[in-house]
Amino acid sequence: MIQKRTLEASGNDTSPISVIRRLYDAFFSHDFEAAMLLLDENVEIVYPDSVPMKGHHFGHSGLAALSEKIKTVWKDHTARVMEYVVDGDRVVAIVESSGRVGNDPNVVMPVCEIWRVKNGRAAEVRVFFWDTHFLVERLEQGIR
Repeated sequence: MIQKRTLEASGNDTSPISVIRRLYDAFFSHDFEAAMLLLDENVEIVYPDSVPMKGHHFGHSGLAALSEKIKTVWKDHTARVMEYVVDGDRVVAIVESSGRVGNDPNVVMPVCEIWRVKNGRAAEVRVFFWDTHFLVERLEQGIR
C-alpha cells in the first residue's frame, strides 16, 4: 500500500523514509560524512542516457565523480524536496532543482528520484528529470 508520509525523521530510525529524509538533510547541509553513512557502500545511482550525467554510477567513489559532473551542468545549484511517497523499501522524492544551466540563469526543474533502502541504507536511486530535452537544450545553448 502506498502512503504519503510527512513524519519527522528520527536519527536512529532506519525506516526508508527516515533514511532518505536524513540523507537529503545531510546533502543540503553539505554534511557529506553523514551522507556517506546513510549510503550503502555499493550504492547504484542511475541517470537517463539523455543527460550529461548519464549512466550507472556505483559506490561512494562513483558518487564523488558524479558530483563533480553535476557541478559542470548545474551552476549555483539549489534543491528542495517537495514531496515524499513511500511504498515498502522504496521512497519517491519529488525534488525541485534550480540554478544556472548553460546561459539560462533561472532553470527550475522538477526531478523524480526513486530510492530503494536496504538494511537501513540507501542502496539505489534512479533519477528522472521532468524535461530532459529542455535541460540538454540549455546546455547546448551555453556551449555555442
